[in-house]
Amino acid sequence: MTNNWTAAQLDTLLKESAGHVSVINDMIAPSPACEAIKVSEWNAAPKMSEHDLQAQVVAWCDGMGYPYNLIYANTNGQYRPGQRMEPGLRPGIPDLFLPHPVAPFAGLYVELKVGKNKPTANQMEWGKLLRKQGYAVEVCRDLESVQVLMGAYLAGGLPPF
Repeated sequence: MTNNWTAAQLDTLLKESAGHVSVINDMIAPSPACEAIKVSEWNAAPKMSEHDLQAQVVAWCDGMGYPYNLIYANTNGQYRPGQRMEPGLRPGIPDLFLPHPVAPFAGLYVELKVGKNKPTANQMEWGKLLRKQGYAVEVCRDLESVQVLMGAYLAGGLPPF
């Protein structure tokens, strides 16, 4: 089946599919509206979201068992602009927390970022405050960096701040 997609329809489809558009390549028909889109860009691997990375990290930690499986997600990421701000939510708190002290740290906070995303001013401030309280706080961009970080942390191999 072949469809003639307008540029607006393709844009909507791309947004709704969160970048997972390679499965629709067979449905894209050559048309003037499609000429500006390079099919090779559509075949690129989907971009990972911070949510996807967090899901990978938590699944890996669960599979590793104790103490990795003590990690939990901060619910602040569930807040969306326009929604009621729940009491106690603090913008900038890191995404994940491992409540397992390893000297000299009281626990490990992990902020996840993907692509070119950078920590916000609130996240930087919370990182400083948490470090002053004796917590390790790090930013990781992929599962492998989380694995290395957590291994080093649990082995007592992170230098004190």
